[in-house]
Amino acid sequence: LAEHRVDALSRMTSNCLIRHPNGTALDASGRKVPAWETVGEFPCRLAGPSRGAASSRSQSPPGGEWEQGVRVLHLPHDTQRLRDGAVVEMTEGESAGTFWVVIEAGPADQRTAYRLPAKATTKPEGW
Repeated sequence: LAEHRVDALSRMTSNCLIRHPNGTALDASGRKVPAWETVGEFPCRLAGPSRGAASSRSQSPPGGEWEQGVRVLHLPHDTQRLRDGAVVEMTEGESAGTFWVVIEAGPADQRTAYRLPAKATTKPEGW
């Protein structure tokens, strides 16, 4: 298992900043904006879906149903404090400057990397 974790980490050639929504704050003009709690900066890899996994998820907002593309965010196996809705900013690598929202941040046993389904988003307000 340790050998596979080293292999997985060696493929994480990008870096990302992860934050959780954390209430609201006031911006310079006194307007309320979302506040963000920094989880940390991590080596990472943004990949397509695993073989046999769905590459999209159905959304049913008012006004119709549509498909949302899903990617897989790979983080070091021992990454802590992640939860659904965490926002990821890719800070270095091929996808630098893009933002992603974690869809599910569940536990797993004997993992070589922490793999999280994520969907693209825009830079959040107050970031």
